[in-house]
Amino acid sequence: NTKFICIQASQLKALIIYTKSVILIGDISVFILFVIIGDSGHEIQYPNMLLRTALPFAICWIAISPVFGTFKHEIITDLQMTLVKIPLIWIFCGAVAIIIRSELADRPFIWSFTLVSIAVQGVLLTSWRILVNRALRCL
Repeated sequence: NTKFICIQASQLKALIIYTKSVILIGDISVFILFVIIGDSGHEIQYPNMLLRTALPFAICWIAISPVFGTFKHEIITDLQMTLVKIPLIWIFCGAVAIIIRSELADRPFIWSFTLVSIAVQGVLLTSWRILVNRALRCL
């Protein structure tokens, strides 16, 4: 009986690691999608734009958001928590990313880009996390 519980616990741990890995890959995909969407309105070369735009947002999200619990079970599985916490955490991470992007890319701070990037990526990120939440409820 003890052996059965250990196997179940290890399988649960593996499932949690797998789920969080899929969520992280999806989060990063959001930042890449933002660049692709932006490219449809501008004629931009991808490699340069990916580095200048997607990378600062992805790094800030990956480095900062876990401190606020974005990968905690409660935020992943509770729709209300997802709807409240992910946008709030994103606004903070997005603002930090804009500052870093301005410094690293030697680009001026542009309010229109700031508002559009935080809003669009916030909607994409929250939508992705809602999909994750709904998918996990089906399991």
